[in-house]
Amino acid sequence: MAAGQSGLPQWKTSWAKRSDQLISRANQTINADQPQPAPGRAVVPYTLLTDMIPLASPILPGAGNDDAGSLSGLFPGRRIDVRWISPSDMAEISLDLYAMGLVTFEDYSALAYHAELHPEYDRTIGALTGQSAAPERRRDLIVEWTDKKTFLQKHCPGNRELINQSERIVSLLCMLDHHLSA
Repeated sequence: MAAGQSGLPQWKTSWAKRSDQLISRANQTINADQPQPAPGRAVVPYTLLTDMIPLASPILPGAGNDDAGSLSGLFPGRRIDVRWISPSDMAEISLDLYAMGLVTFEDYSALAYHAELHPEYDRTIGALTGQSAAPERRRDLIVEWTDKKTFLQKHCPGNRELINQSERIVSLLCMLDHHLSA
């Protein structure tokens, strides 16, 4: 076998060039009008809810102004009340929000993986607190996340990442409460 200029057999060199051409052409065809993600960035595009909905003119469900920017169109036929929702319901909704690109994976994880959903909750946290898991018990998530944010600000002031995450989640829940609850 003859070796190419790179020291590799010629068939390997031509195969590598051909595969690079095919990959390049596929990327151009598939993603012709979409920007390529930066290395290390999330695959799901992240859009702030405030970018979708102008805060100066809120869009309310059922007010006759349900256009493409309305949050009420995101969950057709579903009433979502974040002030009276179970952790298992929030896990499902947060997955939808993540799939739509409205929250980051980290925020989705924080919203979806409530401690009471863990199968060993009663043996671990429940044993320490004296409460058994109730993943179907409805609760006010805005109050829970506001309390968590206050706790973090008081006891973990150096952990800006967690504090910022809790602030983002409280803002998200307030926006969902404003736009999706009837």
